[in-house]
Amino acid sequence: MEAIYGNTAVKTVRQPSPQLSWETTSPANQLKEIEKQLDYVHNHFNNAIDPILIDSYIYEIMSLNMKHKYFAQAMKDDDEIIKGI
Repeated sequence: MEAIYGNTAVKTVRQPSPQLSWETTSPANQLKEIEKQLDYVHNHFNNAIDPILIDSYIYEIMSLNMKHKYFAQAMKDDDEIIKGI
């Protein structure tokens, strides 16, 4: 994707977020990984100027927040929910 700054075109490259292995990771480790992903996305969001990238980061942050909420609740429920995934 390219962004234009004055007369200069700057190419922006977005690295994919690291993926999680939901089945083999404990809920506590999953929460840590999600928090790392949130930091990564927040950093990129704060530096984004392209409206499309900003929107994509907003949706990714919302998605990661929902995953975080899910696994935090799963830990509270003594991991009963996790065993069913």
